[in-house]
Amino acid sequence: MINPSSESQPRMAPLPRKQFIFSWKNLIDATNEALVDLRPRWARGVFWCFAFIWFLGICSALLMMSLLLPWSPELWQPEKSLCQPDGSASYDGDRYNLWQIGGFFQITVKGGSLSFTQAKVIDIACDIIIGRVGQTFLAYFSWKAISVYIKSCMHQDPVTYATYWTVFIERQPTITSTIQLIRDFATRQGLRSKAAMTFIVMAMVYVLAFPTIASAMTGYALENGSFVQDLDGNLIPTANFTAIQYIIHDGERVNLTNDYQVLCPHAGEGQHNGCNLLRIVRYREYAYPGEYRDSLFYATTQYALKYGFFGLDETGGVNDKETTWMNQTIPKPALSISAFYLPMRRLSSIWKQDNWVDPRTGATPFADLSNAQFAIVGDNKTNRMYSWDYLEQQTSCQPVGAYQWGFSYLQLFLSLLMLLVWTTGVFTLWLRGHLELAQHGEHEMPGKLKAALNLVHSVNEEFLASSEKPPIDISSRQLENDTETRLNGGRIRLRALDQRESINVKSYVMDWARREKWWLVALMAMTLLSLPGLYYLLWEEYWEWVKVFVILGYTLFMVGILSIVFMLSAGGARRSRTFVVIAGGAFGLVLAGIAAPITWHMVELAHADNSHDHLQLGSYR
Repeated sequence: MINPSSESQPRMAPLPRKQFIFSWKNLIDATNEALVDLRPRWARGVFWCFAFIWFLGICSALLMMSLLLPWSPELWQPEKSLCQPDGSASYDGDRYNLWQIGGFFQITVKGGSLSFTQAKVIDIACDIIIGRVGQTFLAYFSWKAISVYIKSCMHQDPVTYATYWTVFIERQPTITSTIQLIRDFATRQGLRSKAAMTFIVMAMVYVLAFPTIASAMTGYALENGSFVQDLDGNLIPTANFTAIQYIIHDGERVNLTNDYQVLCPHAGEGQHNGCNLLRIVRYREYAYPGEYRDSLFYATTQYALKYGFFGLDETGGVNDKETTWMNQTIPKPALSISAFYLPMRRLSSIWKQDNWVDPRTGATPFADLSNAQFAIVGDNKTNRMYSWDYLEQQTSCQPVGAYQWGFSYLQLFLSLLMLLVWTTGVFTLWLRGHLELAQHGEHEMPGKLKAALNLVHSVNEEFLASSEKPPIDISSRQLENDTETRLNGGRIRLRALDQRESINVKSYVMDWARREKWWLVALMAMTLLSLPGLYYLLWEEYWEWVKVFVILGYTLFMVGILSIVFMLSAGGARRSRTFVVIAGGAFGLVLAGIAAPITWHMVELAHADNSHDHLQLGSYR
């Protein structure tokens, strides 16, 4: 074999210096260029990120209230009480309808166990923060949008002195100014758009009424607890009752007493899961293997699954065989175990049938809820049982001495709808006015002094044209009377703009959407995919480790969404946009990495708190 010499081998041409080679220097240069490009517009990007969060938050809240809360009573009803918002007791939380008109003035969604002072402080704080601070927030952005829009209109048509005074000098709604504005729009000088005039008036009324709306929808009420009158006439909390799931009639054979009652364990899942056998047998053995695999309830369930009830075999005869009970072999025959009621809706995947069928009669003796029996945890009187009918008849709600703070579901829903309408209208007004003014280079809004000078100049011109005396020589009352009668409220306008250069807002928005269509598609897709994350963050009917992955994914989605919003509103050059997206992704990964261990720790703490909770009776069906 001939080994070619190094001289005979072709030499590789060196890479040109100008060719881009990824390095830290290139990365730093690209970052600096992007920061220089973003510096004049970063505040705008941050503002639009907050605006998007505001809009998405309102829509998500409305979606959750429309779809999730009415069908998930465990999210808004107290865990250790069967009391409904109207003061009645019900073992089926689905029976209370949050949409019923009778709950409009009731505190239907509430929580906490507060003293009167604590409840009062929270209520006052909410009235101040939500009512007064919220009113200031709404008034500020309302006037920003209204002033921009009316200024753009004043280049085409005049407005009255009172309208100009209210918008550019007074800058806040009052009852008097609102009535004055309605009168001027209706009888003197309105705007070209009737829809805009209607919204401006409605926005002023909404801002004025907002503290009252916020105060009316929140409040505090006495906390009610659900109690059952036992056979001795004592009121026992429903939390102390649990279902008798099985009876081991020959319990002496396994070191128990005969007719031994096997109670549902305290699974700590709250009243609306009741005796959730499916989760106890299947899921909980994975989550808590020691707690449930060693329990008598778990052992009895597994024994009944394997050997049946009443000590019968599949043909209806005596099961005359050795059996295994809690890893111990017991001599024949099989144990005689019976039940009162099996919630087969939760057990169908275990029994592989609708309910256990008695092979002797073909009947399903454990399918009737009215046969269910319950016992008081820790009751010293052995074998004392309470029927389902007894519990339903003897359960009542009584004040427990504490207070709860909450809100009216219907009023909150309507308030969010009004807030969504306000947000959409304010944005539309601002966009139309801003684009019209920007088209002609009119970026400055008149301050109070500038607005006052413009008003004085217009008053002087109109009075000098129709009166022999200048307005400065006329008394205040005469000046106001002449303005109302002779000038019909007066007129003030700004210099006329070339209407041929007027912008078509719809065409402008459509052109921008076409240019950014792929980014907008990505934004909409990520936003829609993030909505299920809200559902799973609030819904606990799944393995706990899934919640960690849900929070990780939701964090990445939200950071990605805000990165796109920031890029669309502040990014200029392509390199700047790329930098924003990459930086947002890196920040999302870091944030998700921080959130994961914190979430897992919180889940473990929640398990520790819930492990001793009593299993309740709601939804035991």
